[in-house]
Amino acid sequence: MGRALDVNPIAGPEFEKHGHELAMHGYRFVSCSEESHRCPNLMQFNRSWIDHPDLEDNPDAEKELIREGIASIKRNSVSGQPPKGWYLGRPSTRSRSLIAQVHKEEGIPLLWQSDSCSLFPF
Repeated sequence: MGRALDVNPIAGPEFEKHGHELAMHGYRFVSCSEESHRCPNLMQFNRSWIDHPDLEDNPDAEKELIREGIASIKRNSVSGQPPKGWYLGRPSTRSRSLIAQVHKEEGIPLLWQSDSCSLFPF
């Protein structure tokens, strides 16, 4: 979720209306011009997906994206509740600890983190 809810704000209430949890996947879908100051290699590769390994040397930028994602879910949900869990695709080596740290700093319970999609049987 995160940025996806900012660009499609009617989605959050619809997901909640149908009983879905608004879990965080990261604040990752951005325009290159928005993020070029934090991730200069976005311009180099002309992409709009932020891979957290690209932020390996900038944990403050990664924490800022974590906070932006939390704020987006709160802003775009009917309940105004922050995410209780995170699905981590393409994390940095610090992502898990930074997510836990931001949740603790914000006083938000973090109930789960996952880096695999177990929606389908293996």
